Amino acid sequence: MFKLTAEQTQELEKWATAQSDENYSQWYEDQKKNAEDIKLILRKAAFENGKNLSLAELYEIARLLRENLGNRQLQITGEKSIFESNSLEDFNSHLRNLLFGQSPLVKRVNDFLKLKRVGIMTMSQFLCKFNHQEYPFFADFMSEVFEFLSLEETQFEEAKTQAITEFGIVQDKHFDSTLVFFKYFVILREIKKVLNLESYLQVQNLLWRMRDSLPPDGEKDGESGETQREEIPDLLEAPLREFIARNIETVEKGLKLIQTKYRTKAGEIDILCEDTKHRFVVVEVKRWKDSDKVVGQILRYMGAIKEEKSSEPRGIIVLNQEDKRLNYASFCDEKCRHKILPVKFRNFG
Repeated sequence: MFKLTAEQTQELEKWATAQSDENYSQWYEDQKKNAEDIKLILRKAAFENGKNLSLAELYEIARLLRENLGNRQLQITGEKSIFESNSLEDFNSHLRNLLFGQSPLVKRVNDFLKLKRVGIMTMSQFLCKFNHQEYPFFADFMSEVFEFLSLEETQFEEAKTQAITEFGIVQDKHFDSTLVFFKYFVILREIKKVLNLESYLQVQNLLWRMRDSLPPDGEKDGESGETQREEIPDLLEAPLREFIARNIETVEKGLKLIQTKYRTKAGEIDILCEDTKHRFVVVEVKRWKDSDKVVGQILRYMGAIKEEKSSEPRGIIVLNQEDKRLNYASFCDEKCRHKILPVKFRNFG
């Protein structure tokens, strides 16, 4: 059972006391109004009763969702938006199921995450703004706050175990990102409970204020240092892999997904694809701290695929910033290249 320590609770209470200022009160009232405006759009459209939202109505909901909360994905319009990347009928169906479905929440969340270009943050914003007293808002910056609060690995494991048991999460049936969301659900619910807050919007604002007070990257104890690379947090690597798999053409046009977490004799491949020439493509999503080492790893996987499929594969390493070490490591193998996807993993406030 996940519990906050006395020290962690005291630190949160100190910040909660500061939330009584006028700016915060106005922000909270504005967020609640946005939530009511979203519900009004749904009621007028008879959405719960099976009527679909128009594209204009969905974009208006996106505006209300992101206002003073952020989320770049909800700012995108056109064919790369979450609404137009999926068919209008499909998006409406999944959103109706997420908000009004009768199946267990874990299934509704997992099904919604199957939509193209939809990640945990976007999914949780829909849920939270629909019922901010019941559902938490998830943002990547929260991992930094939990580090600041000194949450122990044992606490994260307790939250994970509780989430699996309470929400009925089954490995190989539900996405890793689904488990990440519910693990954070458990932690955020405990924060809301110990601080006696009425809404998860209040929890989000509290954690954002804490994050905003942390020293800038590359500074510690008041001293400036070399700019630090933006490293993908452990808890986000699996959801990122799933997000890329659902939007595989962002890696290379014409790629077709075969399977995620494909097992070989050499280990588990993040994403196995096929290109337009029917050639197998091994895709690995990696963190900064081991990005150059992945070259040896992906070559092993390519060797395993060559033996298993009797075909000459290619390899693509996906990361979010340029890395000279990776350039040198992959320079001598033309069958292996890397792709920079400019994804930001922090400051989604």
